[in-house]
Amino acid sequence: MKQKVVMQLEIQDDEKRRSKAMKICAAVHGVVKVELIGSNNNVVAVTGDGIDWVELALKLRKKLGRAVIVVSLGEEKEKPKDTFPSPAPVPVTISMPEYYHNYDHVNNPNYYNFNNNY
Repeated sequence: MKQKVVMQLEIQDDEKRRSKAMKICAAVHGVVKVELIGSNNNVVAVTGDGIDWVELALKLRKKLGRAVIVVSLGEEKEKPKDTFPSPAPVPVTISMPEYYHNYDHVNNPNYYNFNNNY
């Protein structure tokens, strides 16, 4: 069961604190994906299987101070994958190259007649 936890951080234009928050979120057991969203990149969306979101919130509060407000918690909705039908197999025809053969013996009855002098 995949879960998605979205938390808002009180970070004002501090790249170091954002990086620290992402490292903390990635270290929690069960996390598969961590992303920063929002207009100021101050919202962390954590996706994974069996995430202990209480542990995640406590770790973020301990390292970043009063920084976490749980915005939403729920199961991740899986997007339907775009499946394209496999193309139908195309029959392959292999043709032998045509060679020019001199078949004079078919059209000329005297071809094998060695007694006639031309």
